[in-house]
Formats: sequence, C-alpha cells, structure tokens
Amino acid sequence: MKHGNLKAQLEIATEWAIALRYEDIPQRVLAVARLQIANILAAILAGSQSRAGVRTKASFERTLALGSCTLIPHGDRCPIFDAVYLHAVYATMPWN
Repeated sequence: MKHGNLKAQLEIATEWAIALRYEDIPQRVLAVARLQIANILAAILAGSQSRAGVRTKASFERTLALGSCTLIPHGDRCPIFDAVYLHAVYATMPWN
C-alpha cells in the first residue's frame, strides 16, 4: 500500500466519522457497544484489584504526572497516554 493511498483511506474514514450521527447507528450496534463498554470497564476494575494490578499501580505512581484524564477506579489524574497504558494493563491482568 502506498502512503498516498493510506492517506486517502484515512481521509475517507475521517470524513465518514465526522458526518456520522448517533441516530444513524442501528440499535443492535448500540446495544453491542454498550455491552463492550461494560465489559472493558469490568476488566479494568477487576485488574486494578488484582495483586499484579496493585503492584503495577504502585510502581506506576513513581513516574505519574498530573494530567486531564482520570484513572479508573482510583480517580488519580494523569496524561492521556498514561491513562490508556494503565487501563490496558489492568484490562489484561489475571484476576486472581
């Protein structure tokens, strides 16, 4: 795939996303999306309470900077990339 083609595809996808209205999304898709959001939140919460999750958070706090995002479930504020990283780690933790 050439770079120019990738850019064109990204522009098409971006224009589609910008024009998309909530009312255009089928109810069955919204229902699945809601379940997926609940699923990932449950995984983040469970992972954050696991032994490995608690240790990860403790080591993460050493370098945690203030930012505009909230860590689930702790409520700490941090930059977006830190929040995404820690939530991804929590979501993939073993829960026991």
